[in-house]
Amino acid sequence: MIRQIAPGTYGGPGDMRTKRLLVLFGLVLVAAACGGSDAVTAPPDDRPLEDQFVEAIRANDGTRIEALVDAGLDVNANLSFGSAINLIAATGNYELVAVVVAAGFDLDAQNSGAGRTVLHAAAESGDLELISALVEVGANLEGVDDTQQNTPVQYAFYFGQVEAAKLLISLGADINYVDITGRNTADMAIKGGFPESVAFAEELGLASTSDE
Repeated sequence: MIRQIAPGTYGGPGDMRTKRLLVLFGLVLVAAACGGSDAVTAPPDDRPLEDQFVEAIRANDGTRIEALVDAGLDVNANLSFGSAINLIAATGNYELVAVVVAAGFDLDAQNSGAGRTVLHAAAESGDLELISALVEVGANLEGVDDTQQNTPVQYAFYFGQVEAAKLLISLGADINYVDITGRNTADMAIKGGFPESVAFAEELGLASTSDE
């Protein structure tokens, strides 16, 4: 199941996860400061903060996100299409992940559709840089979705993202996990229909456990 975030997870000055986030967050701010006179970020306006949040994500504007948070934005709020963190995953800008996590976003929050986490989305798209960054700041490798309780590495196999699957496995993902339908990682590769995923599952010695 999805890991619960304990109170104070982000707050301890000696916590290594907090230190990593502060380093990443600092890099975002330094990059913005070095943008010169052309790097102008508009302050929050009268529109809903969540709408402006979406715009800032699409523009890869970490400085604007910081301003919106200062204005009262709840980075954990569900938007009309689900969690904004999934939109961040779609941009491939992992520095924005550091910004919103530093602002209190739960990396293991599930979207309002299939109940996927941001790591599921990164595994589906095969974004290796984003996967690495998410796990580095504490994303749960074994978080499951709400449909069949599949893990990110199973998503990688299902969607033919072999390099993403290899990375997740190297980071500690469990390839022997079985979802609520009785399917294991090999079954997800077969169900997805990508020959490269099936071949990699066979290379790992994984055998189907499904009766289908």
